[in-house]
Amino acid sequence: MVEAKLSDKPKLKLTDSNIACIFEELRRKIKLLNPKIEENVRAYYISYKFGKCFTYLWPTKTNLWVYFRTDANFKDSKKICENVPKGINANFSMRAKATKSNFDYIFRLIEQSFSQLKGN
Repeated sequence: MVEAKLSDKPKLKLTDSNIACIFEELRRKIKLLNPKIEENVRAYYISYKFGKCFTYLWPTKTNLWVYFRTDANFKDSKKICENVPKGINANFSMRAKATKSNFDYIFRLIEQSFSQLKGN
């Protein structure tokens, strides 16, 4: 069902194979965090909910942005996150670019975002 929705969204058709690989691997690992996580396909991004949304993946032609639910305890020790620029319609205030070289760290930030939500 999700795969069919993805194929219907032209903005989510990734032509850069590097971004596509990262995107698919993040999707797979996020869904393994908990079987009750909901994956919702939107026109420009995919959101992940566990009661509330805790992260979403926003692919562009050249980047894969990951948006995070954050609270006062959110730790980004490598300082790769940035504030979401004004004018971008996003529910979260922090985001980072996912790359092959920072994949594991990005996933730890996603886990942190999920854990903060799960703990509330």
